Order: sequence, then structure tokens, then C-alpha cells
Amino acid sequence: RSRYEIANNCYARGVGESIANDLVGTGPRLHLDDDRLTVEQRAYVEGEFAAWMNAIGAAVKLRTMRKAKRGDGEAWALKITNNQLPTPVKLDFKLLEAEQIGNPMLGMPTKNHIDGIILDDNGIPIRYEMRQGHPGNPAEVSLSFKIKEVDAADIIHWFRVDRPGQHRGMPEIMPAVPLYA
Repeated sequence: RSRYEIANNCYARGVGESIANDLVGTGPRLHLDDDRLTVEQRAYVEGEFAAWMNAIGAAVKLRTMRKAKRGDGEAWALKITNNQLPTPVKLDFKLLEAEQIGNPMLGMPTKNHIDGIILDDNGIPIRYEMRQGHPGNPAEVSLSFKIKEVDAADIIHWFRVDRPGQHRGMPEIMPAVPLYA
């Protein structure tokens, strides 16, 4: 219902766009304040960081993640190596839909396995189950039943924790859906 309201209600969509734009703006910037470096060295590093952020489209990706967090309750990104980048740093991020994390064949959650998240004995995520295809894409239906386990270090999972033991997010817009409707 949250996604539907955001997609079809100009107020719900506009508020989300404003929140994302206000938070991310033109994207992250690096400012070094280290007396061990010369002004030229700091400017060089800051410039290289800005070039990398621009090359990966960080601002657009971060705004998209912020909007997903509002409507889906969580945002997901997979760290990847992108050899096509014109920068020395080849780290990039591939955004994922919330439904791409989860095992379609999984039954009831267990202590160490909750909705595509594999936990250690302390409840810390160690791996995620990522669907190879998007379950909503007709061209990828068969791939959506194929699961690839990804180390937790390679996944960014951004959500708000409201209660102990919570491992997935709830849409931020959820309490206001009746008001928007």
C-alpha cells in the first residue's frame, strides 16, 4: 500500500522527493582537515573523491535509497567492482529492491534464518540470500527462484530499528497511508 500511495499520490510522492533531496543534496563531499597534509594534497584527495562520487552517480543512488527506505522501510545496495569507472577506485554500488533479499522457498523463520538474512548465534547478519532475478520482472521469473548467498560485508542494509530483534524495515509512510488516501 505504501508503494501504491507514493506512486499515485502527488503529496506522498512530493514529500518523499523533498526528504531525499534535502538529505542528499548534490551528494557526499570530502573535506580533509589534517595539518600533516599540504593544501595541495588535501585538494587533490578531495578532488579524486568528488570524481569518484560523480562517476558512480552517488547522489542519484543515495536519493533513490532514501526514497526506498520511506516507501519500503529499507534500502539495499550491493558493493560491486566496476572496472568501467574512469577513476582509480573501482568500488560501486548496485541498488536492490527489498524483495530481492529473501528466499522464496523458505518456510517459517528460524532463530538464525529470517526472511533472507542468515544470522550468527548473536543475531548479527553474516550472509544474505539474494534472488538472482527480480520477482516482479516477467523476464526474470525463473531467476527469482535462484538464490545467491552474499557476505554481509558486501551488502548495505539501511533501515530503522524500532524494536529488539528486528531485522527488516517497516515503511516510514505506513502510519500516514490512510491520511494520504
